[in-house]
Amino acid sequence: MYQNKNNRWNKWNYSNNGFYFITICTGDRYPYFGNIENDKMILNNIGIIVKNKILNIENFHKTIIIHEYCIMPNHLHFIFEINKNCDVGARLIWHLRERNNQLLSLIIGLFKSSASREINKIKPYYFKWQKSFHDHIIRNEIEYLKIKRYIINNPKMWNGDRNNK
Repeated sequence: MYQNKNNRWNKWNYSNNGFYFITICTGDRYPYFGNIENDKMILNNIGIIVKNKILNIENFHKTIIIHEYCIMPNHLHFIFEINKNCDVGARLIWHLRERNNQLLSLIIGLFKSSASREINKIKPYYFKWQKSFHDHIIRNEIEYLKIKRYIINNPKMWNGDRNNK
């Protein structure tokens, strides 16, 4: 019988306040979002939809603060903060009761499904995400600044990126 592998660190509560570095890839690393030209990401229509969904995360999930993000041709990087001291909407409270240790997975899942629905309205059965996502818990300010610099400079490093097929 097939069991889903849990990619999260089982000793960490992913509903805790904290800073997280997230990477989400497209299915088969296909470049759905646009192209890198002159070290800058040029978003296509699908990339613009994804950008708008990223910018909407804070409006829908009042416990999330986006600190940095980068959309690449076939993946996304985020630094976001879970801060439960912020105002929490009733819908999110219900989800938290249902999924105690999984706020991070819940937010990413809702983001991915929302973006997919919007993309499929213009190109049915075209777009897909890679299953799950990669996360890293940011432990200190030095690590935060290093990851932030990596995200900002990611388009300039595209030629040597392992996600660039």
